[in-house]
Amino acid sequence: MIAVITGASSGIGRATAYEFARRGYQLVLAARFGAGLEEVAEKCNRLGGQAIAVPTDVAKEEEVNALAYQAQSSFGGFDVWVNNAAVGLFGRFEEIPTEDIRQLMEVNVFGYIYGARVAIRQFRSQGYGTLINVSSMAALVGQPFSIPYTMSKYAVRGMSISLTQELADEENIHVCCVLPAVIDTPIFQHAGNYMGQAVKAPDPVIPAKRVANAIYRLTRKPQEQVTVGNMSRMMRLQRLVSPALLFDKYLQKMIAHNHFKSQPSGPFQGNLYAPMTNWNKVNGGWLPKDSGKTAGKTFPVLAGLALAGAVGYYLQQQKKGTYTGSASAQRPVPQPATYPVAADHHTSLSQTSKAGSVGSTSESTTGSTSRSTGDQTGNFPDHRPGSANDHISTSPDIYGTGTVGHSGTSTNTGSGTDAVRPAGDPLGGLTGSPGTTPGTL
Repeated sequence: MIAVITGASSGIGRATAYEFARRGYQLVLAARFGAGLEEVAEKCNRLGGQAIAVPTDVAKEEEVNALAYQAQSSFGGFDVWVNNAAVGLFGRFEEIPTEDIRQLMEVNVFGYIYGARVAIRQFRSQGYGTLINVSSMAALVGQPFSIPYTMSKYAVRGMSISLTQELADEENIHVCCVLPAVIDTPIFQHAGNYMGQAVKAPDPVIPAKRVANAIYRLTRKPQEQVTVGNMSRMMRLQRLVSPALLFDKYLQKMIAHNHFKSQPSGPFQGNLYAPMTNWNKVNGGWLPKDSGKTAGKTFPVLAGLALAGAVGYYLQQQKKGTYTGSASAQRPVPQPATYPVAADHHTSLSQTSKAGSVGSTSESTTGSTSRSTGDQTGNFPDHRPGSANDHISTSPDIYGTGTVGHSGTSTNTGSGTDAVRPAGDPLGGLTGSPGTTPGTL
């Protein structure tokens, strides 16, 4: 089996390279940090795989194309492509520099696009293959204070779903999306940060090798989407059953208190524009040596989510119980819209009432409409701008039906075209025929 892995110098990518090497895979490893990549390739060869290192910036399409060409030259192609290279960025949305958001999208979105395109071309030509896109739990529930990253992971998930649909007639070509929870990797040390506080991995944290193992299983038995970690599954469920406001408030507080340290941190671009030479390893040091401590930290978080879901379900049921009668009866009665009227616009129409007398409708420059029919006069709250091609015909139910708008005049340039208020309108109910004589200047 031949596999290409991007972002292979650290974190999930590095763990996946080691997992594949233990299975005897031939590997084409890509990342920006060449020295770190060579270390990974050497270890993969010792583990039983056959690996080459190809320094690649996935934000540059020509380099991704060259990566695919190198796989073709060295191994005759590839069976699996793992899109994994990504960068992180923290901060309040309005305070993050636009150029940093753009750079994140170049790596996290366009890097995946370039990889997916070369992979799909290769798979179509050979008739089989598996594309694995590493997304995030954030693409299921969102994540405050890391909105650009979250947007990019939603994009990856959306691309994966849509590619699966587009390739539905290709039985042997598979697109898989992996949605990990919080993983013990150096992404938090490498991420850009504009929060003013140092970043840490929020509990509960799981080891990167669990994600690597899930990716390996997808090469044997592809699935459209898999989550890794109980937190992913729990939060997805709570997002579905809890009222949005309750869940969002809980998540905001959890991230604010659990994702950042108390120590201050100045603006930091991290590895957005260039690789960092430190923390190029699988783990980020976020898992304590005593696994019991991890379980102890995990319980309050999961318990909080369970409580949010239970309260949310209760509130939903209470809310449902307050409604009586039909749904339409609960809706507020819409008020007529008020539109500005051109200062020089007046419209007059003739109308035949139920009694046969002729009334007129005039629309003043202030937007009020008055009607006189026989001996009845009243204000009619239907204000909208007039134009030469927009004569208004209105009538309350008390006037009955009749022929509407056979003639009209307008101070605007152009010929008048009568419009009839539709039957059933709460303000009219007029069922007469439209006028046939155009208005005159």
